[in-house]
Amino acid sequence: MTQIFLMLLSIIMSFIFVIIFVFIGWYLVWKVFLSRFRFVRELLMINNNNSHQSDDNNRSNTSSNQLRQKKSRQRITTTTATNS
Repeated sequence: MTQIFLMLLSIIMSFIFVIIFVFIGWYLVWKVFLSRFRFVRELLMINNNNSHQSDDNNRSNTSSNQLRQKKSRQRITTTTATNS
C-alpha cells in the first residue's frame, strides 16, 4: 500500500515540478525577449503604453508628415502640368 502511495506521490510531484519549470521558463522568455514585440502584447491583450506610446506617436507623426509632403508634391506637379 505504501509503495502505491509513494508511486502516485512521485508521479504527481514530477508533474507539478515540470509545470513549475515550464512557467518559470516562459516568464523568463517573456521578460527577456517577447515583451519587446507589440504584436505579442496585442495577442495577449496587454496594454503597456508607458514606453512604447512615444515611439508610436513619433512613427505616426513622421508618416503623416511624409504623406503631407507627397500630397504637396503631387499638387505642385499637377499645377505645373496644367499651366504649360
